[in-house]
Amino acid sequence: MPLHAAIVTKDLRIGAAIHARIIEDVAALTCQQYPRVTVYGGRDFPDRDDAFDIYEGTRAVNKMGAHFAVFPEVEVTEHSPNRLPVAESGLPKFTPEMIAGIGRDTEVDGLVDAYADFILEHIRNKHGEPRRAQIPENIEAQGRLDFEATHYAANPARHAHGSVIIFGGQGPEAGNDALVYLAERYPNITVLLESRPGIANPVEYYLAQQNPELKQAANPIPELREEARKGDSLHFDSMGWMCVTINGPEIMPHLFHDDGGQPIAYKTPIINMVHEAVRMLPEDRPVIVMGTEATIAMQSFPKAAAELGLERNFNAPSEESQHQISAAIWEDIIPGNHSRARGRLLQEMERNRAEHGQDTLHVLACTELSSAVGISWRGESGRELPQAENIVPGAVDTIQIGADAMAAQALRAAEERHLDAREIPSASGITLREIEEKQPRARFAR
Repeated sequence: MPLHAAIVTKDLRIGAAIHARIIEDVAALTCQQYPRVTVYGGRDFPDRDDAFDIYEGTRAVNKMGAHFAVFPEVEVTEHSPNRLPVAESGLPKFTPEMIAGIGRDTEVDGLVDAYADFILEHIRNKHGEPRRAQIPENIEAQGRLDFEATHYAANPARHAHGSVIIFGGQGPEAGNDALVYLAERYPNITVLLESRPGIANPVEYYLAQQNPELKQAANPIPELREEARKGDSLHFDSMGWMCVTINGPEIMPHLFHDDGGQPIAYKTPIINMVHEAVRMLPEDRPVIVMGTEATIAMQSFPKAAAELGLERNFNAPSEESQHQISAAIWEDIIPGNHSRARGRLLQEMERNRAEHGQDTLHVLACTELSSAVGISWRGESGRELPQAENIVPGAVDTIQIGADAMAAQALRAAEERHLDAREIPSASGITLREIEEKQPRARFAR
């Protein structure tokens, strides 16, 4: 059985780059063939040293069930309060000066490749069980650290700038793209990405439930509840699934009760990206939802609009158009052929504009479509991140919408803890006040 890997960093851009290379190297034909990887990054403890940051990250990925962890920025010793095995590579460690070279410097990219290769070898268990060693050499006295970690672990205020958990996407690129986006735009927010592509396919499950003639598919809901419970135990500020189908009305509500109908309560707010996208859409423009067969069949966006009491001009894609969209997702994007997917989708958008009007909006209602069409900033560190509509006219990018909503909830939670997150300076200059000036406050869940 492949092992569950974790990458623990202080700078999320390092973890995201290594995870992206793992995805590229695997180049699987189905979601289930991609490995399970947890990425943690936080530069959020101004009054603590590197050791405490890494300790906190180790605790988090351990709770998510990782079998081993890799630390690309720090050396490790044989001692660990968390007892999470570490795969120590012997590779050079990343320095802050290297980060700007990701995607630009061949030597830095070579180190990213080396870490990705090393992690994949351990995931496939080619080196046996990793040794138990995972705490930096500059670790403080264990007694004080244990006390502080226990005290801080249940206190979201330990994340001075807020904290976010991303689950998914069903295809791993979508979650990693959200991770890159958050790392670039909100560099001080602590983020944990739980990339678990092997979860039972929610599209196949829903369609099989609706059509008795189809082969019955595994139910993803118990696994989603498990993810939510584990994430909730970390006491972060917000969490959500980077998969539009999971956010739909026939999947998401089941996370809030067990099979016997008993309610399940979460302390951590769960952001519904479908609701967030619907809030952003104007009333007076035609909207085509481009998503999985399940998202269309369960009418996720029209039902969300009705639930929110909003009027939106939704138009269903034609049968042929849906066939092309589905092919772009499953036959092109998941195996890694983005250029072919982009060609299919742009052609369908042009047809829709000819039929419904040139002002037609297209919701990229599968985060895999956002990865292929809406995202142009992947790997481009340090520049302003454009909206998808500036990249593909009339495209609404669900990855950015979901990530922004999770970040806004986290910043608001930090603000409500009497930490002035509205004015906290960051490398990108993005604050809660600036977000709210661009988008109505009602857009984000409280």
